[in-house]
Amino acid sequence: MNNEKETYHRPSALERNVKRKPKPVKSQKFMLNKEVYYDLFNKAADAIYLLDEDGCFIDVNKGAEEMYGYKREEFFGKTPEFVSAPGKNDLEEVTKQMQQALNGRPQQLEFWGKRKNGEFFPKLVRLQGDTYSGKKVLIAIGTDISVRKEAEDRLKIRLNYERIISEISSFAIKISNINEFKNESLSVIGKTLNISRVYIFKHNLSSNTYDNTHEWTCEGIDPQIENLKDIPDDSAPWWHKQLKSNKVICYSDIDDLPHETERNMLRIQDIKSILVVPFFVSETYYGFIGIDECFYKRPWPKEDVDLIMSASRIISATIEHHFAVTALRENELKQQSLYNLLRTVSDNMTDMLWAKDIDKKYLFANKAICKNLLNARSTEEPIGKTDLFFANRERESHSGDADWHTFGEICRDSDQVIIDTNLPAQFDEFGNVKGKFLFLDVYKSPLVDEMGSMIGIVGSARDVTHEKEIKQKLEKNEERFRQIFGSVSEGIVYVTNTGDILYANDALVEITDIPMKKLIGANSINLVNRMTSIKGIPDLIKKMKSTFQGKKIKPFEIKYGEKILEISAYYDKRTTNVTGVFRDITQRKKEETELLMYREKLEDLVKERTKDLENKNAELAKFNELFVGREFRIKELKEEIKALRSQVASIKTQ
Repeated sequence: MNNEKETYHRPSALERNVKRKPKPVKSQKFMLNKEVYYDLFNKAADAIYLLDEDGCFIDVNKGAEEMYGYKREEFFGKTPEFVSAPGKNDLEEVTKQMQQALNGRPQQLEFWGKRKNGEFFPKLVRLQGDTYSGKKVLIAIGTDISVRKEAEDRLKIRLNYERIISEISSFAIKISNINEFKNESLSVIGKTLNISRVYIFKHNLSSNTYDNTHEWTCEGIDPQIENLKDIPDDSAPWWHKQLKSNKVICYSDIDDLPHETERNMLRIQDIKSILVVPFFVSETYYGFIGIDECFYKRPWPKEDVDLIMSASRIISATIEHHFAVTALRENELKQQSLYNLLRTVSDNMTDMLWAKDIDKKYLFANKAICKNLLNARSTEEPIGKTDLFFANRERESHSGDADWHTFGEICRDSDQVIIDTNLPAQFDEFGNVKGKFLFLDVYKSPLVDEMGSMIGIVGSARDVTHEKEIKQKLEKNEERFRQIFGSVSEGIVYVTNTGDILYANDALVEITDIPMKKLIGANSINLVNRMTSIKGIPDLIKKMKSTFQGKKIKPFEIKYGEKILEISAYYDKRTTNVTGVFRDITQRKKEETELLMYREKLEDLVKERTKDLENKNAELAKFNELFVGREFRIKELKEEIKALRSQVASIKTQ
């Protein structure tokens, strides 16, 4: 039973009081004898009222006194408004029904009364017109239906609760959008319970904050959803601790909240009563659902708490289901994306790729194996079939050519090897495909499920037919190279771009006195360390680096023990490797030294001989000088003799 303090009714447009001035009671005109009163009024269990044509009480029985708590005399001259619960009855409609009863049409209505102590209660009123002493009167018989009304209200509440739970459950099944589901659920709760506000807050573990994510408000209530974002959970520590501990916050009067912080936060929003229930998703605190009453201090019966808790559980389960479905869809999309990626990548591979079940039937095959080995029409055709199906089809299509398809005939069953050993392995598989020889480098491994159980075989294969042919040619060329490599007198070393020695010939072993087993695989730095002094190492390493960078360097010499070696280095742009050539030039250097000595001795001898010659030349010059003077004198004598002879001849002529 509700009292005036606990009940608030929002009056409808039709609900308004009809106020009349009570008329003076002319009780003498309608005085009934005591026997009539006793029989008619006081023995009746119901409340009986006698009203005049103006709707004023003439008299009431003891049942009415007991029902309302007023004395008989307090009713006289007053209208039904006197005992009407404010805001609970449409008094204008009541007046109309009273008039209809006076006019001979009996009426029945529900009427909310107000006892003297202020308690509201419902009653069923039957109205019937009559005459008394020539005057029209109205007889009203009222039956307290509080118990029935309470039962009806409980049934109505139960039906409303069931409807709320049913509709929320229905939304959970039908609505695919989780936000739409939350909004619809809040709307049903708010409208059915006739409350001010319903909302959901989510707790963010990453930032330790709350967000008002969904909200429903009735008409006249301001939404708060935009104002309640990024609220630190430590700004209301008691509130957060209660909810995280799975405790309900339920207060008809927020002034009863134990902490001022929370009280002030609610007062700002004009909240008078509050009910908040936490909910957990996958056993993790997710947030809370709450309802506010902003018009009056509303009591929260156990049914309301149970309802919100039930709604919380449904919303929690729906969110959890949504997460699971979302994760499943994301996983499906991811798996589909991965499959599409695998299909795209595998179909653009030149290598063959496939997967088979434990019965050796294909589960997956890429384009390369379909085209180059199986001769399948599409990547889907191999699914569910074995290698034998395609081998037989190829042989039957060229039954006259025994060499058309022979692939795998003399190879062991590698699928069975994987099944038997449950270990990965490599296989060489070969034979004719489409009349041409095919050699495959095959890798296979077990295909397992989530529990680690083998469910098939996954494999890949590379066509190495061309490589095998090249390898054979290379082996022949390599043998020829080794013969040449081993026959030269110079020491030769072949070094990778990381400095590792791949090859060295016997001449290098002989020159360096380093065993072959200590050369092959060793790093060339070790060779440098052994072949030169500490002072010479930096310069030699610098030359090596220049060579590996592709720079040309001039041949250089190093002293190695008693030997003198000349080193040349050649960079191979194709392989980025370096070939080093070591020549023992000790004898040549010795001969050059001896030749130099001989040259120096010869130069000294030449100098000595030159000096002697210069002396002789000087003497000869003096002699020549004397001789030349003599010659000139003889010439003069000859000329004088000639002149004398001319004179003698001239004389003789005379």
